[in-house]
Amino acid sequence: MGITHIHTVLNPRSHADGDWLLDSNIETPTVNLRSDVYQLELAGWAVGRSSRVLALEVYYGSYCLTSTPVDRDRPDLVTAFPGIDWAHEAGFRTTVNLLGVVGEFELRLSLLLEGGARSPLGQLRGRRENLPAPQPGEPTPLLVATHGRSGSSYLMRLLACMT
Repeated sequence: MGITHIHTVLNPRSHADGDWLLDSNIETPTVNLRSDVYQLELAGWAVGRSSRVLALEVYYGSYCLTSTPVDRDRPDLVTAFPGIDWAHEAGFRTTVNLLGVVGEFELRLSLLLEGGARSPLGQLRGRRENLPAPQPGEPTPLLVATHGRSGSSYLMRLLACMT
């Protein structure tokens, strides 16, 4: 079973000469990944043709779910792309929160390069089960989002005392 199921990973590995990317790969998730949580681990790499890739952006429709730096150490890419100074820091890894995604979904992966250019990386298609309804007598989950250094730790302590 599983709460989240990825059934399609599209990553066009052949990039045209006019494309901003030299090469890329989505390593995680893989096709038929099943997870029992409402999130998705996303990892891989992208090497820009003439400039460094700065960030990976994950979109659900027009909404950006997350943006993460493309700066993880990838020594394997140095030998694969000799002469590309930024290849050694072309990796990415992030966790994508899928709570706001409903049923069958498609995530669009986009890369932001130095200079502001954007290049598509790929697409993920999958299915996420709905959150279960709370049973009578069970506590109802509460999501608290605050700005840093605004008293969130104190608020959480107060809420914990309300059981």
